[in-house]
Amino acid sequence: MRTLNVLLDWFVNTNHAGFFVALHKGYYREAGLDVNIYDNTQSIGGNGYSDITIAPQPSILTGMDKGDKITAVATLTQRNDSGILSLKQSGINNPGDLEGKRLSYWKTAWFDSLVGKAVNENGGKYSNVCLIQKEVGDIEASLGTEVDAVWIYKSWEYFVMQHAGIPVNYFEFADYGSVYDYCAPAVVATHELIDSNPNILRTFLEQTSRGYVEAVKDPDTTSEILVQYMEKADKRDPELILDSLRYISTRFLDKNGQWGHIEPARWNALADYMAEQTLIKGRMNREFTNDFLKST
Repeated sequence: MRTLNVLLDWFVNTNHAGFFVALHKGYYREAGLDVNIYDNTQSIGGNGYSDITIAPQPSILTGMDKGDKITAVATLTQRNDSGILSLKQSGINNPGDLEGKRLSYWKTAWFDSLVGKAVNENGGKYSNVCLIQKEVGDIEASLGTEVDAVWIYKSWEYFVMQHAGIPVNYFEFADYGSVYDYCAPAVVATHELIDSNPNILRTFLEQTSRGYVEAVKDPDTTSEILVQYMEKADKRDPELILDSLRYISTRFLDKNGQWGHIEPARWNALADYMAEQTLIKGRMNREFTNDFLKST
C-alpha cells in the first residue's frame, strides 16, 4: 500500500468532490493507495508542497519560477470559476465598477496585474481601488462592512450568501478575456513523485477521475458524502452543499466526458501573459502535462 498525501487549496468544499467520492467509496484503497487529504490550514512542512497539491495556476507558475520542482497534472474544472462578489446595493456589476470601492487583497504581483488589467480595460482606474489586505473568512459579516468586494470561487461563497438570503452581484473574470480563464484550481505533483513513481500518480488520477465522473452523475449522493468531511460546522448545510455541487459539477468534465484535461491554449494564455508582464522570468519546462490522465 503506497501512501500519498494530498493538500487542498482551501477547506473541504464542492470543488474537491471527486477526491472525497474516491476516498469514501474506497477507490484509492482498492487501487493500492492510502490517500491522506489535508486542508490548507494543516501544516505539511518542507517547501509547502505535498505529493499532490491543489493550487491556482498563477500561484503554481510563481512557485515554479522560484524553483519549486512541481508540474500541473490536472485541472479540477474546465472553466475558471472565480470572480468578484459584492452586495447588490454596491452597484458593482463589472471590473470598472471597483474604482472607489474596498476590495479584499492578496499581496501578490499577479493579483495586482490581473485585477488591474480588468479594471483599467473596463472603464475604471485600478489606482483608485481601495485595497484591503485581508483574508475574508466570514463573508456574511465582512461584505459591506470591512470590504465592498471579494474575489471568490462562485461555487462556495456565492451560495453561502444566497442561502443566507443576502442579495449579491457577481461577475466572472473568465468573461473578460482568455487570460482570466486559467486553471483554477489545478492539481500539481512533485517531480519526485512524477519521476520516481509515475504509475502511482497515474493510478491516483484515474481513481480521482472516477470520483469526479460519479459526482457529475449523482450530485445528490455526492453531497451526502461531502457533508461528512466538511469540518466547518456552520457551512455543513446539506442544501447549500447540494446547490453548490449541482452548479460546479457542470464544469468538472470536458466535451468528451473526461475529467482533468488541461487545454494547452487555456494554460498558455495566462503563462504567456505572466511572462510578458515579467511576473515570472519566462516560460519554463514541465509546466503542465496531460500524460498521466486516462484518455477517453
